[in-house]
Amino acid sequence: MLSLDPAAVPTLAPQYTAVALDDRSVIVQSEIRRVVLDGAGVVVLLGAIDGRCAVGELAHRLAPRLDFNDFRSLLDQLQQAGYLVDARRQAGDAPFWQLIGLPEAPRRLARGVYVVTAGGGMRHVMATLPNTPGRGDSVEIVPDSAALLRRALETAGVQLAQWHDGAALRVIVCDDLLHPDVERLCTDGRGPVLPVKLSGVMPTVGPLLGVTGGPCWHCLAHALRWNRPVQRFVEHQLGACATAPTLRSRAGQSAVAGIAALAIAQALAGSPRLREALLALDLATLQTQPHAVRRRPQCPHCGDADLLRRRAERPPVLASTDIAWRAEAGYRIREPRATLERYRRLLSPITGVVNYLHPMPGRHAGRRKVYVSGYQVCPQEFSGENPFDKVCAGKGQTDDQSMASALCEALERASSVWQGDEPALLATRADLVEAGHEVLDFGLLQGFSADQYARRDSINALTPDRRRQVPLPPDDRAPLAWTPAWTLDGRRRAQVPLAYCYAETPPGQGSAWGIYNPNGTAAGNCLEEAVFQGLLELIERDATAIWWYHRLHRPAVDLDALADPWIDEMRADYAAAGWTPRLIDLTHDLGIPVYAAVAHHAGFDRHAIGFGCHLGARLAARRAFTELNQLLDARPDAPHPWDQGLLPVADFLAPAGCCQLIERIDSGHDLRDDIRLIVDRLAGAGLTAWMVDKTRPDIELAVVQVIVPGLRHFWPRFGPGRLYDVPIALGWLQAPVTEAGLNPAPLFL
Repeated sequence: MLSLDPAAVPTLAPQYTAVALDDRSVIVQSEIRRVVLDGAGVVVLLGAIDGRCAVGELAHRLAPRLDFNDFRSLLDQLQQAGYLVDARRQAGDAPFWQLIGLPEAPRRLARGVYVVTAGGGMRHVMATLPNTPGRGDSVEIVPDSAALLRRALETAGVQLAQWHDGAALRVIVCDDLLHPDVERLCTDGRGPVLPVKLSGVMPTVGPLLGVTGGPCWHCLAHALRWNRPVQRFVEHQLGACATAPTLRSRAGQSAVAGIAALAIAQALAGSPRLREALLALDLATLQTQPHAVRRRPQCPHCGDADLLRRRAERPPVLASTDIAWRAEAGYRIREPRATLERYRRLLSPITGVVNYLHPMPGRHAGRRKVYVSGYQVCPQEFSGENPFDKVCAGKGQTDDQSMASALCEALERASSVWQGDEPALLATRADLVEAGHEVLDFGLLQGFSADQYARRDSINALTPDRRRQVPLPPDDRAPLAWTPAWTLDGRRRAQVPLAYCYAETPPGQGSAWGIYNPNGTAAGNCLEEAVFQGLLELIERDATAIWWYHRLHRPAVDLDALADPWIDEMRADYAAAGWTPRLIDLTHDLGIPVYAAVAHHAGFDRHAIGFGCHLGARLAARRAFTELNQLLDARPDAPHPWDQGLLPVADFLAPAGCCQLIERIDSGHDLRDDIRLIVDRLAGAGLTAWMVDKTRPDIELAVVQVIVPGLRHFWPRFGPGRLYDVPIALGWLQAPVTEAGLNPAPLFL
């Protein structure tokens, strides 16, 4: 401490200036910080310090005005705060490191960095220049990337090691972080490594690998490969190389080398910034941005490869969960902004699960809040369209609600893409039944009719869309991959086809007999939230299918009597654009409010539809309107929601009279109680709810697929059951309708 060394020469740290405001206050400021220090003693002490007077002499000089004990105490406090230093020891970049909070940097930079290249030589011919006056043909050589980085590190004061054994950190200079040489160097167990890519239009630095508790190279590689679906598809399906060419710029590499050297120096000095992040530099915009790279708990190399299987073996336990946020979007345990902040780290085009999140052009307008997000998928086959980029939309009454909805929708769908570590059992249905397993097979889940199977070839010839096609009929002796499902009380376990629960499952696991069906898949801040939302989605689509395929005339809600301020704002917004919205009551035998928001534009003779379901009728109505906002394409030439050639007249969209709004079905303030209420309603109709937990440990957002065999999707699935029985039981139809008499226009939203 300065006060303990009489020969020390206190001086104001070079990054600060001090100005007395009056006899009791002094302001100390730097480029990035300012603070007002109070007290007459502080003003006296800082006013006397000139960088030449030693502590002993300074104490003697100030004795008439400042008690010696107060002098020593103030001197130590100002030094500990970083405002005072010993003038005899100030040199080099120490003030800079102190200002950015890394005072140990000068000492730690001497520990040594070893720089190595990976993936071939780093000196390349950039261009052959044409003949120019006074010059012959010439070749411009791009400087060696590793040499550029070494010079930048030396300039930054970082000690370079001549051999990796004596270095505190190895830096790997490469053109591609997925190159086999990079993998070899990052996984050889020789201590911390930091990959650096100086080339390309978006060079990268980091992340720091090989640190206890941090990600390993395989965690990084998983994130990078997720966002390179075309490369993965070409390499795995076609056996060819699909690495994009890497461009080089002398100015870019030189600039990035300096930034990389500073980042490496900060890592050596103890900064955590690169421990779970990759720093990308966009040379087109001159912006830098960190991209999160976290350790994957299920990583087979640094985590527990058996984690997902063990989770699936455990029955679910629904906990008592207080509904902390009761608002327009439904019942949640935290507000949308908090959800956004929690999962925003998963948003990145380089290492993220989700690539982008922004307002949806053409639909986010006026009071309509609609956001769009996207993620990438490596398909099992090429369909002729772009199968790599998947688009999701989010809805809500506010920007935060819509953004959180779009982000979580993409995370939900990405969690449902097959990755190879899902719990799976390859067996025939017959073998499972013989072994005593309960089985929910494709025949039970999909609901196709015998006639649809009989007309399979002719139906499939009309479209390449697998959702619209009819798969092979169930075969008890066909080997399929199965995954565990549990009843919501955890008392019963069954096997369900893996291909029904996960998209892009490989051939041979059952996709010939059925496809991924996202119906009932939902995300939430907790398991209970996800299960609740999944149940509501299933009920909403069951009621929608019964209404749509029977073309039932259902009553409308009197929106004037509803007197909902937000819905009134939406009605005014639609009316200003020439649309007339209605709210049609689709609530059926389960007694849980389901509504269709139907908007019609008389000038274009076009419709738009959205659906909503909730225990509270007002919430169901608002959810129907937010989905209408999401699905409304207001362009005059936009495609219709259904094939008008198959359904030229849809007069059932006009309501038949008015209905009373169902008040909230009250079950308390606990999500578990709400779930039990719905499960009891389903049981009363002879239906059982199951769930498959699809939560990815590295994503952490709870994702489940709720499955209720017997409830219908609004996709065209015309087997016997509720689709035909419920309208008769409720008196909506006087006589049964045959399959041939159903609405010929399928509903796909």
